[in-house]
Amino acid sequence: NVRRYPDGWGEAAPLTGLLYCADCGGKMYVHRTNNGKRISQYTCSQYTKVPCGTLCKTQHRINEDVVLSLVSEMLKAIAEYAKHDRV
Repeated sequence: NVRRYPDGWGEAAPLTGLLYCADCGGKMYVHRTNNGKRISQYTCSQYTKVPCGTLCKTQHRINEDVVLSLVSEMLKAIAEYAKHDRV
């Protein structure tokens, strides 16, 4: 049970607390930038611990839209498998 609160954009990150870093196992959280484009990226929470890079050596940023697309594809594949594999 992870509470997802809206951010400054009024949006909650749907996968907060569900993604983990492949290197250190730390949770990934959303980092959002607003430099003319609204970009949401999941990044490793352990990378930003002080001093920076001591708990996780790489930042591991992945765009939120890429993650959501991959999750959507996997869910479609699972649903298709379940539809054809009924016993």
